[in-house]
Amino acid sequence: VGDFFSVDWMQAQAVMRQVVDDHMHRERRAGSMPVGAYEWKEVAHDVSGRMDKTVIVLSKSLGSNCGIATYTQALYSGQKHVGFARSWSDAFVLAELLRPKVMHIQHEHGLHWCDKEFLHTLKEMHARHPDMALFVTLHTVHVGDAARFRFYHTIARIAHIIVLNSLAQSQTLFEAHFIEHGVNDMPLSTKGQCTGAGSPCAGVGRRIVKQRHIASFGFWDSEKRHEELCELADKAGVAIDLYSEVPVSQGKDACGGLVTYVRGRLGAKMLIERLSEYSALIFLRKPEHLWISASGAVRLALNAQVPIVCEDVSHFHDLKEAVTVREWKDIPDVVRDIVTNSTLQAELRERQEAFVQRWPMSESMRQHSDLYDSLPPKSVQAIDISDADDDDSTEERLFKSKNKLTQTRLDGLPNDAAKAQGRGVHEKKGEL
Repeated sequence: VGDFFSVDWMQAQAVMRQVVDDHMHRERRAGSMPVGAYEWKEVAHDVSGRMDKTVIVLSKSLGSNCGIATYTQALYSGQKHVGFARSWSDAFVLAELLRPKVMHIQHEHGLHWCDKEFLHTLKEMHARHPDMALFVTLHTVHVGDAARFRFYHTIARIAHIIVLNSLAQSQTLFEAHFIEHGVNDMPLSTKGQCTGAGSPCAGVGRRIVKQRHIASFGFWDSEKRHEELCELADKAGVAIDLYSEVPVSQGKDACGGLVTYVRGRLGAKMLIERLSEYSALIFLRKPEHLWISASGAVRLALNAQVPIVCEDVSHFHDLKEAVTVREWKDIPDVVRDIVTNSTLQAELRERQEAFVQRWPMSESMRQHSDLYDSLPPKSVQAIDISDADDDDSTEERLFKSKNKLTQTRLDGLPNDAAKAQGRGVHEKKGEL
């Protein structure tokens, strides 16, 4: 956690001035300073400016093919006062060296897999830098586990929590600030634009190359709801391309060729170009029914300018004004209507475009900046992290007494499965 690193800031400045003065003296004495070249003092000033960071963002997945990395890079694009860390070690060193006003951690359980370690480290960061405000964005919130609820509740005592799905704010019992995820602007090329009156367009100038074809991408479980997708394709009269790995029990094609798995990694730009050729896009629930998250995949897909249909579950709650959200049983009929009705396609695309214009990443960044400016560091009293294992903790009693965290998102499951999941929460803590 950075014990190896310390900085005497005044000594560092003195050494820097001495180095600059020595170099300037030698360059001028030798007569080798070319006309118009930067003086060392100017170079030193430039380097100092690069170290003037008021916000440090910790995101473990930066530089990888990860939605959280894409979100972080898009959100802080062009923010020169923001520095980045990819590990807690980096974060401690930068906090000691740069003394920023804010430290913001992008949290995902798959990246910070040990809750107790996260709490210990967050607490240590606050202890070393009590004048630095800590922010934690929870990209997913588990609403079916009392132990996880205690975890979030403890974070809220140390840092300001930001969530990207309004349900995570309204249906949980810890203090959190909601900010819309935002849409990363990724303009399409002009290659697929319509030319001529007879072109098969969808109302806004894009050519539908794959007529009566729909597509999807993103996270899928090992079976990818394969049988259900075959049924959807058959009922809607469409073919489905999934930009995903092939399910465990299936080959590359299935359902008489109606469902195809497109393998291989594509960059975000290339993926959007591909998706822009389809009649419609679909997004279904993730396997973890009791997690509340915001779908970055759908927001990315909005750039494809193609009508989007989402299953009515928590992940897509804040997109109801932008995309078509329906229960699973109604999706085949909705897809059939969309792919056969160019007027409806144009209306849906216009509605999606309005959402993109209303929620660019710059607006989300503005709301982040407002919180950075208005929320001071939290005053942390003594917190015993070991309390997270106490079954009789105040947080767990509150969780059980309210009992609304679990029930809120069980509506995304079939009735029998919902009841079974609900029983599991009260019968056994831990994984459901």
